[in-house]
Amino acid sequence: MITIPLFPLNAVFYPDGHLALQVFEVRYLDMIRKCIAAGLPFGVVALSHGSEVRKPDQQETFAGVGTIVHPAGRRLSARKVWIAFAVGARGRVHVDAGAKAAVLRDKSLLAPGIRSVEGEFTKGDAVEIVGPDGEVFGKGTVRMDAVLLSGGVDRGVAVHKDDLVVVS
Repeated sequence: MITIPLFPLNAVFYPDGHLALQVFEVRYLDMIRKCIAAGLPFGVVALSHGSEVRKPDQQETFAGVGTIVHPAGRRLSARKVWIAFAVGARGRVHVDAGAKAAVLRDKSLLAPGIRSVEGEFTKGDAVEIVGPDGEVFGKGTVRMDAVLLSGGVDRGVAVHKDDLVVVS
């Protein structure tokens, strides 16, 4: 028997159909994000009793009707899924606009694009990558420690593209 995560709805989701969703519960945002990143399916199941928004002490009852959703798009490697969801960030690197643009074009993060660092991390640790707007847009494992990067390294790869995931 295969086990997949379920997303309960009061609406019916037809195969090959489209359904505009406004997902705001953290548990479902995380579930869907992980499924999409890993290229794994999830189920949309009809509710026969209960609410789409969880309330304290409420039990949902699923109907015997649902649809398996296979996310479209590019699948992340197992390593990138691990970086994005399993390993905790030990710090943050703040980058300039040019470095952010390069990362968003699937390039490695070069040390000269880093403006500041937060936290105490060493080579191989995961860090969040923060753009000039203050928003986290990536996560990756660093090839240089915090002390070296905070000293203003003028060359070298700080986070290789194979170890970097865009998360926004």
